[in-house]
This record gives sequence, C-alpha cells and structure tokens, in this order.
Amino acid sequence: AATPINGLTSGNSYYVIALDANHIQLANSPSLALDPSAANPKATQSFSVASTLAFNLDAVDSTANTINLPGSGFAEGDSVIYNANNHTAITGLTSGTAYTIHVVDADHFQLVDPVTKQTAQISQGAALGYETFTDGTNVEGVNLASVDDKTSTINIADHGFTANQDVNYAPLDSTAQTIGGLTSGADYLVKYISSSSFQLLDPTKDDALVAAKAECIDVGLHPNCATTPAATKGAPK
Repeated sequence: AATPINGLTSGNSYYVIALDANHIQLANSPSLALDPSAANPKATQSFSVASTLAFNLDAVDSTANTINLPGSGFAEGDSVIYNANNHTAITGLTSGTAYTIHVVDADHFQLVDPVTKQTAQISQGAALGYETFTDGTNVEGVNLASVDDKTSTINIADHGFTANQDVNYAPLDSTAQTIGGLTSGADYLVKYISSSSFQLLDPTKDDALVAAKAECIDVGLHPNCATTPAATKGAPK
C-alpha cells in the first residue's frame, strides 16, 4: 500500500477549502460561517494569538563554570548583579550579589568574585525560572528549565500551561537538535503536574506519554544539542 501524505489518514473524509483555481486545503471541519451584520461597526474587535514559552536547558555548565547567554553584550571586567528573582538561586551564586564578568567567548562567560578574584564554582542545581544579570541598564536573563528523563517530566517555573492544552514544540535555533523523545514542529498535549512541572502526551497514540530524554539537552554547550527550545501555547482543549 502507498504511504499516506503526512498529516492525512487514508480512508478519512475531509472538507475542501478552495484557495484559488489551482490550490486547495483539506480540513477536518468546515470553515466557520461568519456574519458581520450583527456586529457594531464602531466596536473594536480582537484576536488573541498563541504565546511562546522559551526556556534554557542546562544553560549552566558546571564543568566549565560558565553561563551560556548568547548576545549578552557583556564585556570583560563588567560588574553585574545576579538576581534569582525569588527563585532558587544557581548553586554557587548568591542572589543580589555583584560579580565580575570574565568573557570566555561570544556566548559564554564566567562570574568572578570581585574580592577573592576566584571564579564562582557553579551548577544549575535546583534552580528554575527566569534569573537575571544586570550591568547598569543592561538586563540579561535565562529561563532555567530541566528535564527528568526518569519520569519524562519537564520542569519550568510558572510555565502557565493547563491540563490537555495543545502545545507545539520547536528549538528556536533551527540548526539545533531537538530534545530526545520530541519532534520539532510536532503537537503535544500537556499532562499538568504542577505550576512548575508537566509531561507531554502524544495525541496520535491514545495520549501516550512522550519519553522526553535528557541525554541531549545541554543548551548551547555542545554543538549537537538544542539551544533554547520553545513550546508554543495553543488554545486549551
């Protein structure tokens, strides 16, 4: 048997949407019949678009003691204030404390204690959420997240997703490899665990749990792993 067109199921019926004389689209349901006559022509109407939740996986390299923050604009010797913003602090750093920047390359820097001149020995630890580094008026931050591959749980503080919500996953860097177990551009259903944790279900396989694996989530630290993946929120089902 021939392989079906991706996105279509052999034997299913679809509604045709004519785009022009040469092109059509197929839909599971007909287009909505709209009637503007009932609307007040002076009223302001609006549409809400899906929002994107961007996050960083393992942006803290405990081996090199570096922070991965591409395009931060920090220069060698800059003094920055680290702020955990009421989240758990990065291990080895103290929220509200000033550190000196040591630039490793365009994407990575280390933090040096201005008194002892020692490089801070850091790891992500239990840190989750948006944490910032401020140099004067320049505020740069990372939204720290993690993946537990034993439970296939994604941990993002204040993720804002709801149970059974549709999300579309993609690395924001189109050249990056995806998180193990996920497919870039694919839709998933959220299995809500808490305000900072969720799992993903495959809607094409009877809502089977997607095995999100952590073997390739060192964001930006290794060339074969993902940089700043994002999940785009759709309308709750």
